[in-house]
Amino acid sequence: LGGVAADTYCQGNAGGKVGAGCMLFGAYVSSVDKMLAYKVPVMQLLAELDFGSARLTKMQPYYQAAVDAHSLQHKPVVVLPDLDHSDFCEGFKVPGDLPSAVKPEDAQKAIVAAAAAFIRNSTSADQQFWADTFQLTASVMKPIAEGFAYEQEGWCAEAVTTVVEELAPKVHATAKLSSTPFVFPSPTAKAGGPGVNVVATTKNSYDSSLAATADLGGTGAPVPPVGRKTAKSIACRMPSKAAVAKLLQGQGADTAGVCQKVNQAAWAWAQQAVPQRTLDRYHSSTPCNGCSKGVPIVFAGDVSTSKITGATLGYNLTTAALTVTSQEQVDSDEHSCTLLSPARLLDFLYYDAFDASIYPTSGAEHDAWTGVLI
Repeated sequence: LGGVAADTYCQGNAGGKVGAGCMLFGAYVSSVDKMLAYKVPVMQLLAELDFGSARLTKMQPYYQAAVDAHSLQHKPVVVLPDLDHSDFCEGFKVPGDLPSAVKPEDAQKAIVAAAAAFIRNSTSADQQFWADTFQLTASVMKPIAEGFAYEQEGWCAEAVTTVVEELAPKVHATAKLSSTPFVFPSPTAKAGGPGVNVVATTKNSYDSSLAATADLGGTGAPVPPVGRKTAKSIACRMPSKAAVAKLLQGQGADTAGVCQKVNQAAWAWAQQAVPQRTLDRYHSSTPCNGCSKGVPIVFAGDVSTSKITGATLGYNLTTAALTVTSQEQVDSDEHSCTLLSPARLLDFLYYDAFDASIYPTSGAEHDAWTGVLI
């Protein structure tokens, strides 16, 4: 693949044959650490509608690392609005890509402007380009960072307040992520001062395989896999409302269907977190060239389970709707759920709502994943 080859060459070049820098179009450096260690300037130029492995939810850690290292000017990770991956390879529709929302000639102008600004990086026009581009990039990356933070621990802590309902003002809830295989501890609740301290436990599930299976136009080269780094399910073990009420020397009955409410809250958060341009695209009847309207989300009723460990969220995406179904364990000690990740909802808003409109994954003409040396 072109981007992989270009990145490998630039990393091995040690500043010798590549004197000015490296541009990766719809591609990325092999790791965040290697990006930070690059010996020459490197630009990772991203398309806002790139449905594949360079989608924004995969590239956010690269962007964040460059920002944190104060190296965004020399290692820019930037987004071109309304473009798709196929715009980087004029006249070719990359299998599995989402159609662009601009005309081909406008896409080419945007790509050329970014490349020219990176090469020169000196004129007042270049500085204005970077200011505008960094602002747009920040607007789409910031919600992803927040979604990842929720996904790790924060969302389960938020869910506790929904489970305990009117007792929430007397509860201090935190959550702890369990990343050890086959280990998913029980939640804890202890009386402390005038209230109750709760520690929920979180365990995330991710797409089981990112392996590419489609052949890129019969060449033997696989289509790069979709880069969903967001969790497909968040399992939260939480104390029951009854258990918390008992610690407060009172009584309280758990309400069934709480998990569905938490999922609906995640959807509300995602819609207010993304930039207005993203929300407008989702609600548009023409979100991209020849695309169908984004599908709605249906929140099905919770399904009772006797054991939340090993349970997963029902996530069924079709051409008609995304249907989300939580599993819920309710007993005297525990009220636990499998939940929809706020970060995965950003994948949905940015890309997956338009899954029915992606280009077919067969009949491609050549490998078009590109990298450019300068």
